Amino acid sequence: MAKKSLLRSLGVSLGLTASILFGNSQAVYAQDAQKTKTEIAENQEFLEYLEKSLSGSEHYQSVKDKLNDKTPLTKSEHQQRRRYAVILNGDLLGHGDNVEEAYKTLNHSGFEDKNLFILSRFLPEDIGKESVTGMAYQTNLREVFNYLERTVDKNDLFVIYATGHAELNGDRARLQLAFEPIDSADFKKIVEKIKAQDYIFVTDTCYSGAIAKELSDLEGNVLSISSTDAEHVTYCKSFIVPFWRVLRNGEGAREADANMNRKVDIGEAFNYAFKKHREDDKLDKKEAEKILKEHPEMEHLKKVREESADAQFYCTKNWINELK
Repeated sequence: MAKKSLLRSLGVSLGLTASILFGNSQAVYAQDAQKTKTEIAENQEFLEYLEKSLSGSEHYQSVKDKLNDKTPLTKSEHQQRRRYAVILNGDLLGHGDNVEEAYKTLNHSGFEDKNLFILSRFLPEDIGKESVTGMAYQTNLREVFNYLERTVDKNDLFVIYATGHAELNGDRARLQLAFEPIDSADFKKIVEKIKAQDYIFVTDTCYSGAIAKELSDLEGNVLSISSTDAEHVTYCKSFIVPFWRVLRNGEGAREADANMNRKVDIGEAFNYAFKKHREDDKLDKKEAEKILKEHPEMEHLKKVREESADAQFYCTKNWINELK
């Protein structure tokens, strides 16, 4: 690819990303999203170039190559219960702290790095070398889920955590990935190919209730959690930070431990985060002004101070209450 073409693509794509990530009108959002999807379809080489540039690593390896290097499971391994998790963050400018919190909790709970798949520009500081990482664009997402479709079975637990941004798309939400969105219905079509025994979905984006509800009716035991409903914006950190921290017996765990067994389960973590979110979701005025001064494109923070909606909890009869 010619250097001028790469530079032009970089400028166009970053400009589109800025407009898509931070809540333009739905009409502009849809128009930009379509442009982006077309560009990606025509120019996969550009995305790989950008991913390599932003990785900051001299030993860059694509998600596809990392997956191809993984050793296939043996028959005996397939008979054991294993735990897998995918962490998604399509925001190229932030939300790395949320990714860090999720990774720490999953790691603390015994998820092996080789079974952790993190698609985010920002990665945990102490991430293990066996984790599969890359940017959160659709090609990488589909590569990961194609691998998991062949690997996960009816003995396993499968966790998905999605953070970053989302927009309304009719009665559904559109989750923002890097340079391109994915509709919650299309996301479900990818997820439902994974045939696990137990599923846990956690989302904290604006309108995340629509995503949680979409993913709540898969076969198996399902727990699907969102930080808000399908109609409201939100401030993710007031819910997701306490949720992940108390699950690893961190800050707030004593208060969250309702049955006082010195261990916080997912239901207790949700109830605690729900409470903190309800208290703090109307973002502190000074904090909101500071963020808006640095990122004027984040106009939706003004709405967060004016309106608030409760976190959502969808589950099947036999929903799983621990990360085991």
